[in-house]
Amino acid sequence: MARTFIAFDPRSGKREVIVEVRPDLDRATPDDLERFQRRLYDRHVHAGLLITPATAHFVRDTLASLEFSPASYEVQPLATATLFSRIRVGAVATDEGLYAQVKLWLDAVAGSWSTFVPDEALPMMLPEMVGGLAESRVEEWDDVLDAEE
Repeated sequence: MARTFIAFDPRSGKREVIVEVRPDLDRATPDDLERFQRRLYDRHVHAGLLITPATAHFVRDTLASLEFSPASYEVQPLATATLFSRIRVGAVATDEGLYAQVKLWLDAVAGSWSTFVPDEALPMMLPEMVGGLAESRVEEWDDVLDAEE
């Protein structure tokens, strides 16, 4: 099972960041990452996070091509525990509790990114992801998004 969070700019309504939470994965495979990249591309979103209990994968479109190509995406991993280190959630959940931890982190970052984004994540999050999450409105969807969503 998965859950997807979409951060929207509250003024324009534009999708800024997609965060897909996958407690069902021990680790994301290259195929998992490519499918996530395709979902970003299909929605014209240039930054996203694929979060498993072990690893948060920061995915950024380098805009190297107008056509979909996994080679045009930069993927950088960070331990999920490190990502959550400033919100004091305890151990990272390995079940559906991960959804609540991600939501807590997203809300914290939207309110004060400089307080809740750990130093290790800054190079991966600036400027697109921080800009997309700061003061954003977040919607939550069960499962991964299908093409029509």
